[in-house]
Amino acid sequence: MKHLLMYFIGVAIMISLYSCKQKPVEVITMNNTRPIGELRQLVLKGDTAAYNELRYADIESGHDEEKLVYAIFMAHWYNYPPAYYDVYFYLKLVAESCGRAMDDKTKEMAIRYLKKAVELKDCSALESLSELCKKGEYVPKDTTMSNKLEEESKKRCRF
Repeated sequence: MKHLLMYFIGVAIMISLYSCKQKPVEVITMNNTRPIGELRQLVLKGDTAAYNELRYADIESGHDEEKLVYAIFMAHWYNYPPAYYDVYFYLKLVAESCGRAMDDKTKEMAIRYLKKAVELKDCSALESLSELCKKGEYVPKDTTMSNKLEEESKKRCRF
């Protein structure tokens, strides 16, 4: 009798496990041309066009952490300048979500990525670091550096 009861409990558990399926997260790319899974695979192979498409993909809210992961891969594996800026951006966004302030270690890491993006002449990074230097936010206030970065940004990035 015990074995029969255990058998039925086991079957009930198995049925409940297999009948519960997670609802997939709906992801739509900006140009609706390629599935998000394909973009992810291409990004891991260093495809910058796929990375840019993935950056702007309309992923349901709360998935900035996923974009951070792909930014880290593109920055480290392929030295892609916009990815360094994106690591800074997503670290800041995720750390400051829900009204929290960025802790010192995260801030240090985020600024390190931002400075690497500036070193690689990424336009968004040049503008962001210029603003941070001007305000003294996350970095010491330095109007000379702010002006230098602003000039570099104008020269390289504005038509």
